[in-house]
Amino acid sequence: MNPTQTGTEMPSRSQATQEKNSAGHPQRNALRQSLMWLTGVILGLAGLSWGDVLLRPATSQFGPVYAGMLERHPNQTVPQPTPTIDALSVLPMVTPTFTPQPNPDNPKPIEESTPTPVPSFALAFQMSFRPEFPVSGDELRIEYLLTNPAEETAFHVTLRNLLPADLSLIEGESENSELSTEIDSSGLVLLFHWNELGPAEVAKATIVVQLADDIPAGTVIDNLAVVFADNAHPTSAGISIGLPPAHLPTFKR
Repeated sequence: MNPTQTGTEMPSRSQATQEKNSAGHPQRNALRQSLMWLTGVILGLAGLSWGDVLLRPATSQFGPVYAGMLERHPNQTVPQPTPTIDALSVLPMVTPTFTPQPNPDNPKPIEESTPTPVPSFALAFQMSFRPEFPVSGDELRIEYLLTNPAEETAFHVTLRNLLPADLSLIEGESENSELSTEIDSSGLVLLFHWNELGPAEVAKATIVVQLADDIPAGTVIDNLAVVFADNAHPTSAGISIGLPPAHLPTFKR
């Protein structure tokens, strides 16, 4: 029977075969869907869309495009092109910030550091001894003289003297202070303390020491001391005790 005589259009042989194959070969349909998804991914990486491919001529490098390639399952999602690096570069970069908040359950007071006052003056300090030319075994008297040249009072004044090994302490005294001693890794330390020293006020201290018996003739003994206060710069002073040589020069020609 001629299809044109019935008034209804009969499906062509190729369409009938395609429908038969689609209904009877689910694995082939799944393969077709996978190929379509893979093609969409490749087009997205190349920055193209399905419309770009359909508009290309048949001689394009992508080859011919058939309408059957656009058939998809109703539940299938058409692959979208993947954004390229250029597209991502225009997105604004947001840096997260964190502001610490105080904990009301455990408040901690802010400790304000108190600046340390800088001393504005220094005490005047001198040392002397006698006799001027001692020999081994002699007693030696050492005097300390402190003066406050400033117009303000110096508080908690301390005199510190590390006694040389060749000197042995006999006694020490001061009008407004008492002598105290301590021993550190270097030897015997002598200390005098004054609570305060007013403007132009003078403080004196004296010690008596004995020279060792086996000090060689011509030896020079250096003795250094320092004074300081809470509000005054440290000041040092010293003496050099020289023993005469064994044989004095005659200066004869």
